[in-house]
Amino acid sequence: MPRESAAATLAALLDRSIARVGELAADGRCFDRGEVVRACDVWDNNTGPFFRVACSPWWARERRGRQALCWLADFGDRRRDWVAGLVGDRLLPPARPDPPFHRDRRGVVQPAWDVLTATALDYLTRDYDLAGAEVTGIHVERAGAAITGRVTLTARRLFDAPEATVPAVVRLMLGDIRTVRLDSADATGAAADLGAGGVTIRAGSRGVLAGADATFIVEDDQWHLSSGGRAADARAADLVRGDRRPLDRPALGVPASNASFVLHRAMLLIRSVRYAKLVGRAPLRELSAGLKGAGEAILSAAHSDRALQRLHDGWLEACPQLARELHRQLPDNAAFRAVPVGDPPPDPAPANHGQLTLASFGRGGATVNFATGDDWELRSAELPGAERIVLDTAAFTEPHPISYDAFAMGDDVLTIR
Repeated sequence: MPRESAAATLAALLDRSIARVGELAADGRCFDRGEVVRACDVWDNNTGPFFRVACSPWWARERRGRQALCWLADFGDRRRDWVAGLVGDRLLPPARPDPPFHRDRRGVVQPAWDVLTATALDYLTRDYDLAGAEVTGIHVERAGAAITGRVTLTARRLFDAPEATVPAVVRLMLGDIRTVRLDSADATGAAADLGAGGVTIRAGSRGVLAGADATFIVEDDQWHLSSGGRAADARAADLVRGDRRPLDRPALGVPASNASFVLHRAMLLIRSVRYAKLVGRAPLRELSAGLKGAGEAILSAAHSDRALQRLHDGWLEACPQLARELHRQLPDNAAFRAVPVGDPPPDPAPANHGQLTLASFGRGGATVNFATGDDWELRSAELPGAERIVLDTAAFTEPHPISYDAFAMGDDVLTIR
């Protein structure tokens, strides 16, 4: 096989994705949930295509591999940059930067996440009453060495929107946060300051999120009538989202199909951490270790049913929680029943010490993630009846005692009531 064939590049990308999950989960204090999701989300729609490439005859493998690699990477500039960062960009399609807005199927201009510049902020404050907005959501989390945060506002429109039936929502996202000081009881009014030192979001009269940069999005079905929407409308003549070119989908044999299914379910189990309440339930370290080298192994086993069956069984034996999940979900499947599973491990004792990695609060309550124990494993806690959160930067930067009366860490660095 050529050294830089598309099939080999896909295999390397899969192996790097799996290894990256293990790296990110090694120390829960530096967990990066978003990166874990990105590492596995790419394989939701691409595990099957990779198996089809691997199982293709030699004369079709490279053509299908290039097609699959381009299809995988052609999902916005962020996906392409992520793929290029892992395996290089020699075989990737040209970059196509995502526009800050697009047209829907009706031809109506719609916003997307965009950088909060002085011009964007001018449109935002001209179109929505941020000073009188209500803070309806607070979300701050660890992202590796950095901290990121999001403030959700419900804001009154300052433009005519006769067909409006619900308030507009503005979401402000900060990266590389240096200061967090938030109290959900102080929930009226918001402002953004852009300076040489970064971006400061003020929530309520005393709340502060200060970071290096910010992005934002407006969720408003009447946005096209705002001054920002009208300005975008004049620039978005051809920005209609189109469908991507479909892939070749030759049928897989039973052993390849079973192995593909197991790997796909493993990626979905890892990706379940996209829901903060499920962090700590997916055995990220176990799955990353059990699937190590899967890409190269698939290429080597692709043309042998017996080798594919060994691959399938080996993954289930190395990932017992995945095997238990498949037994539970598909109790009548003979392929999964053939691999024995043991009893699940006992529930861990409540943690009395930990370092916060995520705090999310809104009208539905609160969710926290934290790292605890000698190996800094991840845990999550849901507090559906929570009515108030008080949060400080120190909760994310060092361990604190945990109290469960009203969930709290340390001396007023995190309190949820």
